[in-house]
Amino acid sequence: MGYLRSIGKAFLNMRTIRYYWVILLTSVTFFAFGQNNCDKTSVRPLAAFDSVSHLTVSVNMDYPQFPNKILNDSILKWLSSFGVIDKTTQKNPIIANAQSSIENFTKKTRKDYNKDIDSWIAELGNSDHEEVWIFNWSVEHFFTLESESEHFVTYSATTYEYLGGAHPMSYNTFASFNRTDGQLVTWDILDSSKRTALCALRIQRITDEYFGGESEEMENFSPNDHEL
Repeated sequence: MGYLRSIGKAFLNMRTIRYYWVILLTSVTFFAFGQNNCDKTSVRPLAAFDSVSHLTVSVNMDYPQFPNKILNDSILKWLSSFGVIDKTTQKNPIIANAQSSIENFTKKTRKDYNKDIDSWIAELGNSDHEEVWIFNWSVEHFFTLESESEHFVTYSATTYEYLGGAHPMSYNTFASFNRTDGQLVTWDILDSSKRTALCALRIQRITDEYFGGESEEMENFSPNDHEL
């Protein structure tokens, strides 16, 4: 029983650490959202699609077209961290270059996944290779303008993958930008006391939802110990 209890505690600690990262990402985004008056007039929808029999890769992007060039450049720099915007587009951010960039990204993504598929086929051997083609696999990328306010703009990057398992997987990243100087918004937008109070509130809500309001972490919780 002691062995099982140790395993359970280790698993709980792993889950808690993961939730702290969720706190960091979602809380900063929450404060940056402000009034949601996003009407997509400052973006240009772009899309690309690439498919070979069993695998489909797609990209949908709200390409930034804000009047403030500094803000656009900052968003493009963030998008480039995912590989979807190349250096050519960053230097000359016209629509034609952006469209070409996401098309190249889509093709490259499909080729990279195909390399993994070929490797899996090699491991299965010729007699079992047909099992690889049972499912129609897909990878979808969305880069979306989520919110605009007087002072901030918030984007999301979402990836959906279905590679033949019981269910698809999804990954989400959010980023908020200052409309004036284009700077990426971080915890520095809040003073230390507000960061600590917010962190404590979010941890308590997560504990209530996932652990029924009780956990060893919360019994000895001190906000100052969890300041980010």
